[in-house]
Amino acid sequence: TQLLHNQLSVPSIKAKIVERACPFGDFQAPREAARYLKVKYPFCYGSLQPFATGECFSRVLGTTTSAMEHFLVKRQIMGPCWLMIRNPPCLD
Repeated sequence: TQLLHNQLSVPSIKAKIVERACPFGDFQAPREAARYLKVKYPFCYGSLQPFATGECFSRVLGTTTSAMEHFLVKRQIMGPCWLMIRNPPCLD
């Protein structure tokens, strides 16, 4: 969390330990299920560098995922299809 505060000025984060098998198609990660720290914070703060390291971690995964890609994968949206968007926020 200190890295996020220092590099990106992220005021608060959410984190939890998850179990994943070969996440994000990374072939350097173990193929069997392993424990990872999942960290979430708003997209408006940008992402860490792909090769960032720290005292307690050796790599960062998923740094090149866009907000749109995350939304589509998380909601299992496959196209082509029509989407109905209700009450979108108005941006000035």
